[in-house]
Amino acid sequence: WKMHAGEQHVGGTKRHGRVVGLISHRNHLSFSLTIDDQSIAMYKENAVVTGAPRSYMIADYNGDWHAGWHGFMWDMSPDEEAYFTRRKLLTEDGVAYEDYIHHNRRQSVYGAPYVLLKLLLQRIEDELTFYKRECRRLERLGVEIPPQLIAEDRILIANGASRSIQVPTFRMDVSGLEFIGEYVPVTIDTTGYVLAHRMVCFLSDELRPIVQFMARADEVAFYRFGLKQGFVAHWVHDALWCNASGSAQFFLELADGLLLSYHQGVLEKQVAV
Repeated sequence: WKMHAGEQHVGGTKRHGRVVGLISHRNHLSFSLTIDDQSIAMYKENAVVTGAPRSYMIADYNGDWHAGWHGFMWDMSPDEEAYFTRRKLLTEDGVAYEDYIHHNRRQSVYGAPYVLLKLLLQRIEDELTFYKRECRRLERLGVEIPPQLIAEDRILIANGASRSIQVPTFRMDVSGLEFIGEYVPVTIDTTGYVLAHRMVCFLSDELRPIVQFMARADEVAFYRFGLKQGFVAHWVHDALWCNASGSAQFFLELADGLLLSYHQGVLEKQVAV
């Protein structure tokens, strides 16, 4: 845990708020939710406001469902409520689940929708790199940065004890295609900087997390329910996972020059004591 100046959890209140983000990690196996936590009071300009973004883990670094999660509740439409009632899935606390990922999702990594997600992620990363470079270029040229785009400093006043652990990593990649064409540079003025900054925020904070969350759900499902079993979807004919020259990387040819690969390893993480 961390404590910052001017922020306080209101005692005796449960963590609650609107879901504003989905978080996955591109290497290790964790998933989290970000909420606008209404149990947080913040002091700004001699006034108290409630609500601050806080992230809470659904699945830990090993891909195991966090014991604190039992299900989800939301304002259901009549059709949704009828469906869950008919399927006998509703409980007093909402919709109960036995796991956060269905094992049938393991086959998704062999499908075209997953491959398109991975290509979209590459496209997002490529464009994000360009607009970050544009921001740095304009800063070097002395373009004035609007004050509202400068992040406020958060002063850390305390943090809890932690320890180091080793966690498994699993990453899948699609390779074999190259992008063509060029991006259009922004104008060398404040308007250009605002545009580049806006694109960086959109790509990194809005678009990439959603796409990555869906792709990682497919990949973790394969890791948990298909990797050890050597599972291959029935529509992938005569395809075998091959080892890349004795390394920890394995690859599968999806089409001429289009490769799907995965790599396992370990990563050091700091966790609360």
